[in-house]
Amino acid sequence: MSMSPTVVILACLGFFLDQSVWAHVGGQDKPFCSAWPSTVVPQGGHVTLRCHYRRGLNIFTLYKKDGVPVPELYNRIFWNSFLISPVTPAHAGTYRCRGFHPHSPTEWSAPSNPLVIMVTGLYGKPSLSAQPGPMNPSSSWPSPTEPSFKT
Repeated sequence: MSMSPTVVILACLGFFLDQSVWAHVGGQDKPFCSAWPSTVVPQGGHVTLRCHYRRGLNIFTLYKKDGVPVPELYNRIFWNSFLISPVTPAHAGTYRCRGFHPHSPTEWSAPSNPLVIMVTGLYGKPSLSAQPGPMNPSSSWPSPTEPSFKT
């Protein structure tokens, strides 16, 4: 059984168009970045950042868009996920990932949507205290010795 030249030409054309579309319209084909167990992480805790890609690609690069740079991310390629532990205030910020395209080693996907990581426990629990003092007679507040209602 042989294929007609038209079928072969169309198959080849489809492959090359797919490569061209990937390179030029990658923005429609972007990965999804998630955090487990949560995007809100206590200082000293841990979080796993994952990049999900509908084409089943598991190789990605992860980068931080703002805040203090994270040296562990520079020029690194990750497989499936990246564990941050222990989490420090420097890890707070906006992250994005890009998926790697296996058919073209120099092509990466469009960047994922932003993933914001917030670090808690940076400040102590706030408190409020009141000190006794003289009342201002011109204030509209009732005196502590007089009832605030009329009979």
